[in-house]
Amino acid sequence: MRTLTFFITFFSAGTAHAQNAYSQYCEALGTYCGDGRAFVIHLATRIETIIVQFIVGAAICAVIYGALKIVTSAGDDGKKEEGKNIIVTALIGLVLAIAAHAVISYVAGFLTQAIGST
Repeated sequence: MRTLTFFITFFSAGTAHAQNAYSQYCEALGTYCGDGRAFVIHLATRIETIIVQFIVGAAICAVIYGALKIVTSAGDDGKKEEGKNIIVTALIGLVLAIAAHAVISYVAGFLTQAIGST
């Protein structure tokens, strides 16, 4: 409900507040604003964290599904290969998600330092 309220107020807000234009949005989303310049960085980091958590959860479910497919194959080589392919694909997705998280964290840290030093 807070997110819906945020989007309604975000798109209907006509004027900015005198001190910090992003303060009401920071409170609604639970992010750190500082002087307002870091808002986008922290919002992007939070969205990225949610997406990575979803991908990791899906990869774990895929590995379990692939393992069950291998265990229940009962000598059927086609099902064993399918299970192995599912596990390999899930692990590749997991590695890519972790790499994306590392890159985004690095860029966010770099930008935070750049904003802080100006």
